[in-house]
Amino acid sequence: MSWRFVPRREDRDAELRQEIAQHLEEEIAENCARGMPAEEARRLAYVKFGSSRRVREEIRRQNSWPMLETGLRELGYALRRLARSPSTVVVVAISLGLGIAANVLIFTAVNKLILEEPPVGDPATLLNLSPTYDHGQGYGKFTPQIYDDLVGQAKSFSGIAAYDLVLPGTIGGSREPKRVWGESVTVNYFEVAALPFTLGRGFLRSETRSPVVVLGNGLWRRHFNQDPGIVGKTVSLSGKMFTVVGVTKPGFRGINRLFDAEFWVPQDERRRLSGSALDEMEMQPPGGQLDVIARLQPGVTRKQAQTELDVLANRFAAAYPKEEHGLGFHVEQAGDLLPSQRAMFARFLTALTAVALLVLSIACSNIANLLLVRAAARHGEMAVRIALGATRLQLIRPLLLESVLLAVGGGVFGVVLCLAGLGGLTALHLPSPLPIDLTLNLDWRVLLYAFLLSVGAGFLCGVGPAFVAARPVLPSSLKGEKALDRRGRRWSARSVLVVVQISMCVVLLSTTGLFLRSMVKSSEADPGFQTRGVLMLSIDPAHNGYTAEQTPLLLRRLQGRVVKLPGVLSAAWTDKAPASLYGQGAEFHETGSKANPENEPSEIYDVGGGYFRTMGIT
Repeated sequence: MSWRFVPRREDRDAELRQEIAQHLEEEIAENCARGMPAEEARRLAYVKFGSSRRVREEIRRQNSWPMLETGLRELGYALRRLARSPSTVVVVAISLGLGIAANVLIFTAVNKLILEEPPVGDPATLLNLSPTYDHGQGYGKFTPQIYDDLVGQAKSFSGIAAYDLVLPGTIGGSREPKRVWGESVTVNYFEVAALPFTLGRGFLRSETRSPVVVLGNGLWRRHFNQDPGIVGKTVSLSGKMFTVVGVTKPGFRGINRLFDAEFWVPQDERRRLSGSALDEMEMQPPGGQLDVIARLQPGVTRKQAQTELDVLANRFAAAYPKEEHGLGFHVEQAGDLLPSQRAMFARFLTALTAVALLVLSIACSNIANLLLVRAAARHGEMAVRIALGATRLQLIRPLLLESVLLAVGGGVFGVVLCLAGLGGLTALHLPSPLPIDLTLNLDWRVLLYAFLLSVGAGFLCGVGPAFVAARPVLPSSLKGEKALDRRGRRWSARSVLVVVQISMCVVLLSTTGLFLRSMVKSSEADPGFQTRGVLMLSIDPAHNGYTAEQTPLLLRRLQGRVVKLPGVLSAAWTDKAPASLYGQGAEFHETGSKANPENEPSEIYDVGGGYFRTMGIT
């Protein structure tokens, strides 16, 4: 068999005809040379050769793919039939497109949070290390002490690096200063991650205490207009001058899937950039704040690395019994969520996927009813084809192909809708001071999922109508009777589809109603303080060049001017606003009694492990 018979079928058929004619002429000439009359010589040559059509078909069958030719022929037939019903194509594309778009949109989140690998070199050998406590029940972060011990004693890794999330800064330049968020990292961070750069390089070993910065690709494009000569220039970061040494590749926002980092500085430069009261008072969160990544040695498996980490955990727990009692280490591929986080997102996304699949099932039942009516209108054609010898499979296959083509068209429409939805999600800002990365993209996994979902929906919509249309009652069909309207039948295929569709709609509406009622109840919950008529303004004096002594003066002056504005009853300033999803606890505890023996009023309040500074009185 050969591919040449597929695209050049007409040319090859003409060549076969010519060869057969030449062969017959030679046979006729030989018969004439034996002394036969011309008519008898021609007749005997044709009798000896047989049917030329049969010979051509046999040669074509042996030198081509019959199934492929049959499929192409049926595909063309299905496309011609659909072209004669544009209204049906539009209705099916819109109905299935909405359901497919909802499922694809949710799958993009699944792809980002679970399936997508970080854009680093050889992601299979790059691991996230997390300390565990209480026999693996709780997860924490590395203390500098444990991190240093791990770097010095672990032999399964070719490199171990640490990074510290949530480093705020204000970037300066040719444009207005802008609040950005980054990470402070060890100088071998980019070496361990094996990250390629658009421009420049990562940090050198000698730059531990150097004012250097690596810019994210997005920040470089937005704030510096993709300046190709940015490497080597100095930029203002929180009022301090840093030298740019590199620009990361597009798509890299750090190892953490949820955090949108836009710059990176050496770990020892964190205190220069951080202007928070916590760093000034040297109040670090309990348990440290370092996230750690490690690159496996060549030939070392993850299981072997985990075994060594278990031994080191027992050693560290014995060396620091008070601080590290019950210490363990958990290993995940770099960028993966912790099991507790993964379970939380899995439950949420599973619920959304179930609802989206229910919407798609409703659309499929609706389309199946439409295709059932179209199939019933072809019962006469099917009866004639059966009478001519067509098999059930030959009848069902074109009908299924039509439904799959309709569903693929709906999938294309759904992907277009999903692109519009992803643009809206990217522009969405959560009420959090931290830069949550909501960027969702369509990659090959998402497109493959959309295609498979479309094909599955096409089979689901078309299998019922195809089987109904392929089993006509020949006498009734030839007389023009409708296959779906036979007398004496209590239940027909259309009745079953209508019942299924209504049942799923009731389930979907009930679920939606419960969800909306829960949302309304949540929005009406009393947070314990007045929320109406309250406006919030965020400024960052420390990251705009104000010293610790100048900041209170600026804020008091701003507060006094805001109070004088028309319609303003009172104004206050604070480090962290209530319900801001950052650094908030359940209770306020005054700590000034210990720090202030004379019981003078104190401005520092403990908030569930964080700190809250009152900046005014409302």
